[in-house]
Amino acid sequence: MKAQSVLLLALPSPHSKDTKDENQQPSEATGVGRNWVQSMFSRNKTTRSSSFSHVHRWTSDGGNSATNENGTPRKQDLSSGGQKKLHTNVRILRGHNGAITALHCVTKREVWDLVGDREDAGFFISGSTDCSVKIWDPSLRGSELRATLKGHTRTIRAISSDRGKVVSGSDDQSVLVWDKQTTQLLEELKGHDGPVSCVRMLSGERVLTASHDGTVKMWDVRTDRCVATVGRCSSAVLCMEYDDNVGVLAAAGRDVVANIWDIRASRQMHKLSGHTQWIR
Repeated sequence: MKAQSVLLLALPSPHSKDTKDENQQPSEATGVGRNWVQSMFSRNKTTRSSSFSHVHRWTSDGGNSATNENGTPRKQDLSSGGQKKLHTNVRILRGHNGAITALHCVTKREVWDLVGDREDAGFFISGSTDCSVKIWDPSLRGSELRATLKGHTRTIRAISSDRGKVVSGSDDQSVLVWDKQTTQLLEELKGHDGPVSCVRMLSGERVLTASHDGTVKMWDVRTDRCVATVGRCSSAVLCMEYDDNVGVLAAAGRDVVANIWDIRASRQMHKLSGHTQWIR
């Protein structure tokens, strides 16, 4: 009897943690949640690995694994209603009123050298058929939505960002540039004659865009002007990649051809054929 009493005292109450969680404000960022988001972009693999291990322990039932030390399955705790309590490290962010059509992850590289702004690493920016762009911080449990950017009139197709700005392209043929901190609309870049399918924020206040009109354009955000049409395809451009270090641009789409240009030399380097369907 005495041994049984000691065993009972050593076991945590199955209800104490639930009561604490219910009283906790969901809008506050938990240390574990913040560490996990930042570790996603850590350059230290050891730190990243230990953080994922920490998250696994945090999201499991009561901090305990589902198996015993010898690997055999452990009997799961049941709630008062007799149902299993399921925990997961997958976060569902709700807020759009339409299908999600564009998603951009703010990496640590974008905010690496901005003192006091490193917590922005781990933000997500989404676009939808509801014509809005939303900025999310997954580390804030229950209050992940940080801002909603409105200005487009049709579906959002592409999003990019840098340390201070967010750029979005839409089926309304426009490219909008926003201030990431104030969420104010800064510029509207007009010049494409078709839906904008790709956007890429570059250093030096430059934006690279591609469209269904078959063109790839370079913009100077400071003047709202198209500096040059740096690429031209025979049909709609659906995907684009650019290496700013060497000035090499690749774009492809409905013409089933991958076009590669050296935009610094203003010449086409390759025209790669072989696909029989659209390149996305």
